[in-house]
Amino acid sequence: MDLKRIENREVVICVVGLGFVGFPLALEFAKNGFEVIGYDIDEDKVKKINNLEYSCDEIEKSEIDAIIKNSKIVFTTDPSLISRADFVIICVPTLLNERKEPDLRHIINAGRTVGKYMKKGCYVVLESSVYPGVTEDVLKPVLEEESGLKCGSDFKIGYSPERSSPGIKEHNLRTIVKVVSGIDEETVINLEGLYKTVAKAGVYKAKNIKTAEAAKLLENIQRDINIAMVNEMSKICKAIGIDVYDVIETAGTKFNFYKYYPGLVGGYCVPVNPCYMTFKARQHGIEPELMLTARKVNESMPKYVCKIVENALNDVGKSISESKILIIGLTFKKNVSDPRESPSKEVIDILVSNGCSVFGYDPLVGSEKIRKFFNIEPIEDLQHLSDIDCILVLMDHDVFKNISVNDLKTVVNEKPVIVDTKRLFNKSKMNKEGFVYIGF
Repeated sequence: MDLKRIENREVVICVVGLGFVGFPLALEFAKNGFEVIGYDIDEDKVKKINNLEYSCDEIEKSEIDAIIKNSKIVFTTDPSLISRADFVIICVPTLLNERKEPDLRHIINAGRTVGKYMKKGCYVVLESSVYPGVTEDVLKPVLEEESGLKCGSDFKIGYSPERSSPGIKEHNLRTIVKVVSGIDEETVINLEGLYKTVAKAGVYKAKNIKTAEAAKLLENIQRDINIAMVNEMSKICKAIGIDVYDVIETAGTKFNFYKYYPGLVGGYCVPVNPCYMTFKARQHGIEPELMLTARKVNESMPKYVCKIVENALNDVGKSISESKILIIGLTFKKNVSDPRESPSKEVIDILVSNGCSVFGYDPLVGSEKIRKFFNIEPIEDLQHLSDIDCILVLMDHDVFKNISVNDLKTVVNEKPVIVDTKRLFNKSKMNKEGFVYIGF
């Protein structure tokens, strides 16, 4: 392909999968002058997008609407439009099965659809987080079988891992270096040319596809391990009687110490990616003990949080089975509205199984989704609640900064407990106002 076609915006891009990765990506290419096809199998989602009723955490709603109105972008459930694309970018979820092993069904199904309709000379790029080998050993054969074409001579494949950070608008496709890799040098050159039109921070060419796949997993595995370390440190510090936050701040005075804080781990990537690498490691006879241990530690945290709640209630003479608990913040990450893949769900299930009456407050999620995903009573306004025994903070959205001590005092009864896993509130102030405050 002549790079001039990319520079002159003469190529058509199809993004397959319009989730929190694909939707912003499609908009960004459209904003930069490309003709874009956004394809998804979810008819309701596509209808909402076309009616300007859809939003995402990464882009302001006004900007989304402006791009859709003023650019060459279409959103569709018709797979035949894939045949118009010079570049097809697959952005579909990568899941785990009940054995916590990779579930690649979405990639395989997307590959079948793309293979059926893609044209000769097309570039197919996978952005989903996968273990090393999926692009070449799983996706490529599916594309070849469905299309009847030969990879390398008739079409090209590449891998460019998504590196989005939901809820942090300053870190997005424009500001994060984009990694690209391909089946050959020609593919890498063209993918670099394509992605540098939107990735203003630059494009990094990985040595090969498997390296790029492994690098994506390493990014999140590192985070999982570091959080597990401070989660263990938090337990130890609590037993000793010191504050883990004070320990972290003190250690942070050294130039090469990077601060991580304890908490629940959720989302689509961090809990999943270690399992993908573990699966691949075991295929080669390697048992990745550190990764497995970190996962075990982080998976234990919902039970640990619930035990803290139970002990705190017991200390003030209350039984967990008779308590009313208000949970503040339900999503897996700060300033994110998506309730899926949140560790709050496990916390809630444990509390409910112990006989608690649980209420949820999260304006970013909304009442309808709180009922649907968490099966608890949503609270739209704290003034409409009373007789709460324990306030459990699981997320620290910016909107919660406006919650005052008086707001909390109106919803609680005698000897109220606050278990604050995000240090949203000030301990001394809470204690002064009669709360039993426990920071995570």
